[in-house]
Amino acid sequence: MHNTVAIAASLASLGLICAIYYSNILARPNSPMRSEMLAMIFLSVLTGLFPLAVTATISALWQALTGGISVGAVISAGADLVAVAAILASVWVFRALVKATYRTKSTPDTTNPLSPKPVNLNGAPARKMAA
Repeated sequence: MHNTVAIAASLASLGLICAIYYSNILARPNSPMRSEMLAMIFLSVLTGLFPLAVTATISALWQALTGGISVGAVISAGADLVAVAAILASVWVFRALVKATYRTKSTPDTTNPLSPKPVNLNGAPARKMAA
């Protein structure tokens, strides 16, 4: 049972992260998939599902490793390794999402440049105020 939950939760987490990546980065600017509401819904479901995927995978792997050597244990360990691979892929895609989201953006044209300091034309040293 742990194996099924681990695989389902880890693959669902990977799918949600890919959907967030698509809606934030790849979708056209005027697309309905580009809405922040949809990305927030995906992210809220992900925050509940990803911890379940990690704990179920660790629990199932521990159960498979301590259960002895049998054909069923080997198959369940293989299923758990698929779940671990899906979790690692989810982390990799999430890292790419964060890097693409916070990439440096060009400055807008509406900023004013800083005004330069006034030049001391008479050559006299600047006065310092006492404390």
